[in-house]
Amino acid sequence: MASKGRLIMNTLGIGPLDVEYSRQSIVAENPLAWLVSINGLLVDARGLSRDLQAECVQRGLIPFMPSETEPPETEPPETEPPETEPPETEPPETETR
Repeated sequence: MASKGRLIMNTLGIGPLDVEYSRQSIVAENPLAWLVSINGLLVDARGLSRDLQAECVQRGLIPFMPSETEPPETEPPETEPPETEPPETEPPETETR
């Protein structure tokens, strides 16, 4: 079975995790799909500005705009815990003999 898979991959000229034939959820996690060369330096396109990401999508360097498909990474708002008064406790009863 593996030899048939290898024959198909060689015929189509594709490899494992090929961006063109992968699901979008798989591509989003594949770091090789997001590498672009800027002035000879490899950069992760997910860290670029939206303008540069749009340019990379237009040129076909990255599969899609990562900011459009991934939920924004935001920290939860800082909230202070509500002020509560300590519960009123009755003094323990003491036994007298």
